Amino acid sequence: MAEKEKKSSIWSTIGSIVFAITVMSWIPGCGGGDGGSKNASTQYKIGETVKTKYLNVTVQDAGQAETIFPWRAETGETFIFVDASFENNTNEATNFRSGGKLEITLGEKKLQFDMADYFDIGYCGKRVKLNPLITERCTSVWAVPNKKGMIINFIPPKSKARIFIGVLGETLPIKNSFGKK
Repeated sequence: MAEKEKKSSIWSTIGSIVFAITVMSWIPGCGGGDGGSKNASTQYKIGETVKTKYLNVTVQDAGQAETIFPWRAETGETFIFVDASFENNTNEATNFRSGGKLEITLGEKKLQFDMADYFDIGYCGKRVKLNPLITERCTSVWAVPNKKGMIINFIPPKSKARIFIGVLGETLPIKNSFGKK
């Protein structure tokens, strides 16, 4: 009888651990979730659609520019722009205040940049809510250090997925000027 209770206690403990891990994986930031992206370790490319918990995101174009009309990059900086479409794939409105983040790898450092917030209509960040099945196409812009060799990835809003944008000074397209005039 004591052995049967001991086996029951072991299985009860294992069951509790499995249950706790399962519940923790549902909570963002506790290890299992990546904002709903299929696979946070997958390296996506421009043109591929990333399906997150809230949005389907497709980068249409990306590059580097010294001028984003009417602004000019400061000395030692450059602008990185990402033109992307964001479709709400849920059954209710979702917050849409950000076009995402840039993750830049420079040597051993991984840096995250928030979007510049001084751009006009047509740039991401102006819409507050995105209704179900509505697609917003907009451009996100970041001011970043102008250091050749930086590996640049775009992280869509509410996601940990990464979309490879390019390497500054090597594979990243350069436009002298970008934006509306």
